[in-house]
Amino acid sequence: MDESERASAVARHAPIWRVEVDEQERAARWCIWSGQGIGAQGMQAVLARCGGELAGLWKSGARAATRDLRASGVNKRLVTRLEEVLAICPMRAWEDEQARLPAGASIVHLCDKDYPPSFWELTSPPVFLYVWGQLEVLSSQRRVAIVGSRVADQLRRELAESMAARLSQSAILVISGGALGIDACAHEGSLLDGGQTVAFLPGGLGCLTPPRHRELFERIATQGAVVSEYPLGVGARPYHFARRNQLIAALSEAVVVVCAAIGSGTMITAEAGAKLGRLLCVVPAAIDDALAQGSLELLVAGALAVRDGDDVWRHVYEQEDDRPAPLLRARRAPAAPAGPTGDRPVDVSGLALDKQQVLLALDALARATGERDVHVDELARHLGWAVMQVSTALVELEINQRVQKMAGTNAYRLLGG
Repeated sequence: MDESERASAVARHAPIWRVEVDEQERAARWCIWSGQGIGAQGMQAVLARCGGELAGLWKSGARAATRDLRASGVNKRLVTRLEEVLAICPMRAWEDEQARLPAGASIVHLCDKDYPPSFWELTSPPVFLYVWGQLEVLSSQRRVAIVGSRVADQLRRELAESMAARLSQSAILVISGGALGIDACAHEGSLLDGGQTVAFLPGGLGCLTPPRHRELFERIATQGAVVSEYPLGVGARPYHFARRNQLIAALSEAVVVVCAAIGSGTMITAEAGAKLGRLLCVVPAAIDDALAQGSLELLVAGALAVRDGDDVWRHVYEQEDDRPAPLLRARRAPAAPAGPTGDRPVDVSGLALDKQQVLLALDALARATGERDVHVDELARHLGWAVMQVSTALVELEINQRVQKMAGTNAYRLLGG
């Protein structure tokens, strides 16, 4: 992606993003982005009111800045959160975060030249990425994701490792999620002969998940990269995994499913890949295999069957002229269950403004992540509200049968509009 293309991509997503930012502006954006209860949407709302420059908020003083934001119609809860952020020095906080990075790690802003261009295809590209290892591998020309179950049997684990090794021998970057089972085997296989691999984490680099893979992550960082969308001290949360899977799909050119159960995280990755027009390759399985019922659904929907790394290579890189058009490939996986309304707008008629905002945010997050259930903390971060305010609105929406709280969790899903 050259400079003009990058500028167009920035403008396409939000004209308020400037292509070039200085270190002071970068620090200000990071401070607000990482502030609890603000989130990307809240940050963009403030950025729009400030004409694309956040560093000026500190220059004018917290009291004057928040007064002006309130007057311009910014959400009161968001302004309250901003008051807390504006009480700290952005450059000092930014420098402290950088000082705590693991050796060889860096933080990339979405307007940086090194930002992976494939993420611009997402509805909500990551604002900041923490990259531990070799940043340049994220822009490798050939990239394949290998994903599957955490509890896969030995045969499938060995298959994932051999597939990754074969692809690495052809200078293909192998991408996965660093989890137990298939993910770990894919990383191990790619590392065997000096190949490169990328692991996406569901938490910050300071809270490696799973902890038992620390040594694996250290090796990945020497030959590839370990990547997180979250600040260093943020631990993995249940609702982070779907977003992590979406990033895996976005960075890849093809997604290889070794085994996937119905409703699994692997299916989320496959469905996210299909939506983005990525080629889907699936290892066949017996029709009564409980760990592979999702795999069978993908094959029935039109995914390509593969037996080994050679099959993946042929389908992805040798038979491009014979492959279906990207639009057809994007229809291969079953549509992600983003909400009961499908492509129709969510019905917010008869609701107070705050309930409308929560309902629309729930729908937007479900569509962005490909997962129907959205945690209340993620809604609060997205809206820039306090968790209690979001929870109160959700209770009323549940009473009105607009949302359903999922048993045993603090996550919600949309009901029929």
